[in-house]
Amino acid sequence: MTAVTSAPKPFSLCEQDSGIPARFVGERDLFTWPPTEEFLFEVDGRDPHGGLRVGLSSHRLTWQAAAFGNKWLALHLDQVAGADVWSAFMRSRRCLLKLRCGALVYIKFKTDSIVDDVVGKVQKALTDEGWRAGSYEVASMGGLQKILGAQAAKQKATGESLDVALADLESLRKHASLAATAARQVAMQLARGEA
Repeated sequence: MTAVTSAPKPFSLCEQDSGIPARFVGERDLFTWPPTEEFLFEVDGRDPHGGLRVGLSSHRLTWQAAAFGNKWLALHLDQVAGADVWSAFMRSRRCLLKLRCGALVYIKFKTDSIVDDVVGKVQKALTDEGWRAGSYEVASMGGLQKILGAQAAKQKATGESLDVALADLESLRKHASLAATAARQVAMQLARGEA
């Protein structure tokens, strides 16, 4: 069996982390359908393939595809222009995703009753445009933790510097006050001695 190295256009092959799609920067999970609910994906009415464990996030629609060696495939939401319910005479209702490139992705379901639910959730995700708050780069927790740690260390050092500066300023204020008092006393003594 040949190893799967790419996905059919317009889908993409997901990088995996512990058997699930690796998260993108800023990605939030929105909904996961029951793992027993099978979706059937086809582009422009051709090359259908099944998907299980389908999930919707702020960035993409993901599914595990048996036809591609149980790899995870995705459709990035920034490629989708709209989502509607599609039906035709003698055909079951489906979710129709209109892509910005002009292609049409039809999603058929084992359970016809979830068509409206899927379309509604995808439409909301498209309206929210959650992918704009992050990126399509895989989040590197090691790198992210490193950046956050460096930022925290910098904030701590800045805080400590401010504490020292404020303590020095308070000390300077006290010394200035004492010097002013001493100067007044000397001025008073000089004024008495001359009088």
